[in-house]
Order: sequence, then structure tokens, then C-alpha cells
Amino acid sequence: MDRIPTDHILEILRPLLLTHSPTGREDEAVAWVMQWLQDRSVEASRDLAGNVIVLIKGTGAHPPCAVVAHLDEIGFIVKRIEPDGRIRVSKLGGSYPWKYGEGPVELLGRGDPTPGFLCFGSMHASEESAEIWAARHTSPLKWEMVWIDAKLSTSELMERGIHPGVKGVVARSRKSMFEIGDWIGGYALDDKALVAILLAILERLKEAPPPRDVYLIASVGEEIGSGRAAFAAGNIPAETLLALEVAPVLPEYNIAAGPHPVILYKDEYNVYDESVCVDLERSAFQVGLFPQRAVLSSFGSDLSFGARSGRFARYGCISVPCENTHGYEIIHRESLASLALGVEAWIRGM
Repeated sequence: MDRIPTDHILEILRPLLLTHSPTGREDEAVAWVMQWLQDRSVEASRDLAGNVIVLIKGTGAHPPCAVVAHLDEIGFIVKRIEPDGRIRVSKLGGSYPWKYGEGPVELLGRGDPTPGFLCFGSMHASEESAEIWAARHTSPLKWEMVWIDAKLSTSELMERGIHPGVKGVVARSRKSMFEIGDWIGGYALDDKALVAILLAILERLKEAPPPRDVYLIASVGEEIGSGRAAFAAGNIPAETLLALEVAPVLPEYNIAAGPHPVILYKDEYNVYDESVCVDLERSAFQVGLFPQRAVLSSFGSDLSFGARSGRFARYGCISVPCENTHGYEIIHRESLASLALGVEAWIRGM
């Protein structure tokens, strides 16, 4: 079976990375995916939880399956606005200010995004500036120590719909994909790189129907573990579910950066079905891949979050090795085509 060309996956990924989709405000990324599907005459639906679902009809030789990748990204949420217009925020998902650094961000209020600066304060501060002094000398940098300055008054912010509960992300100007040799960097590769893979696989399955019905799910709400994918899974007749994810490149997990996919056996929240892991490995070897195996902590996927609901029977997770997770993430460009090849082989029962 031929690989999907890496350049084609990147063609899908580049504009998708530029969309804003903090958990709870995934509408821009959802609209982009729906338009992409419409342009290719692919029928799609959205369930009551907001997930995008596409059914690819198969021959019926095997029981149906579902493959899920999440559209939402980490970000922050407005906690309060101070009298001088400073905007204080809390994390949304596993975000940390030191992962972003000072620089432009955007708040998703009413109308176009409202730009602002993520600020840590002047390095020339004395002990009278307690938050800045603590961040420099005594404490790790926390959201409580930083602020967003949109250079607007409180009334101007209100006119733009900026109030407690509004979500925000790094500015679009910082979201372009960056390439160095065989490596790709960008914000929100988790999990938009996997959504791009999902869409590329969809095109292949349309060309040559698989031996079973396949439900492809672009989910929402994953970064806060809301279980929205479980809602989708509980309403489709899929026997086995597969999550597409990134896997953290860290020595304690013995995961190597590079093109080889990672099959998860366990994460912080649940144990993946060994039969699914074995099937994934068999399919990967069949098409010339050399998958890595991992047991993770401080990690969860759409399916491990949702497994406790009992809404699905068998589930697994296959991942792209990723450096700098929840920050400016880095992956090997060929890891995309490798994972797509392995997943398609698994769908086709190879």
C-alpha cells in the first residue's frame, strides 16, 4: 500500500493550524473542516456535542470502527478585568504562560479577535512589584503572575465582548508552521496535525472503500477531558475506536523523536485494549513501519477520558512522537505519512 504523500498532509495542515479553536470556542476550526469536506462533496454532520462526524461506507466484511482526532487546542480564559484594563486569565487545558512567553495573543470576544500582549512585566522591577519579583527570584511563572494588555479601557473591552469567560489563544501571526530540514514546528500540532491525517485518510477511503464502515470523528473538548468524543462514540455502531494523538518525547517513556509511530498501552486515565494494540502493531509491521510502544503518565486521550462512561467496547491510541508538548511543538515531517499509513492499514485489516 502506498503512503499518502507528506506534502499533501502538510497542504491540509497549514491553513488548519492558523484557525483558532480553544476548548469551548472551536467554531472557527469546525467551520474550516466543514468547508473542506463540502468542497470535496463529503457529507458530514455535527452531533449535539459539537463533534464533526463523517461516515465512509465499507463493504461490510468486518465490523465498523471509528477513528477520532480532536480539533480543540489549549489556551486561556478571562478570569477578571481590572480597573486599568489589565486582563487576568486562567489556563484552559494544560497551558502555562512560560510555554508561550511574552508576545501577541488574541481574545475571542465579539466579532474579530481582539489582539493583546501577554505581559510578564519589566525585568528592572524591585521587591515593590511583588509578582514580577517572585517570578524572577522565588517562584515558577504562573498565570496569576501575568496579564494581558490589549491597550483598551474597560468600556472598550466591554464593547468588544471581552468579559470573564472569554477564551483566548496565541495570536494567529505566531501560528504559521515552521520547517527546519525534516522537522516541523508549530502551536497546536496537538491535535490538528492528526486531524489533517484524518482528512487525508478520508480521501483514500473514498477512493477505495474499506472492508468495514468507518466513522471519522473530529472531536471537541478534548483538552479539558470533557468526554465529548465519548458522546459521539456512544451514538454510532462502532465496535472498535482508535484515537490519533501526539506522544510526548521524554526519556522516562523511552519515546524517540522521529518518523516511527507510538502505540499506547496505558496512560494516566485508562488501559488500552491489548487486542487493539496488537492489531495496530501487526498492521504497522505489515506495511514496513517499526512502531514504538509506550506507557504514559500525565497524559490522556479522547478515548481514555471517555472510557469510564462505558460507551464503547474496544479502544486504542496511536500517536506521532512530539517534542515540546503543550508549547511550540516539534514533530518529524515523515511521522505524519507513517502514522497515516499505519492507520489506513489497520482500517483495511492488513
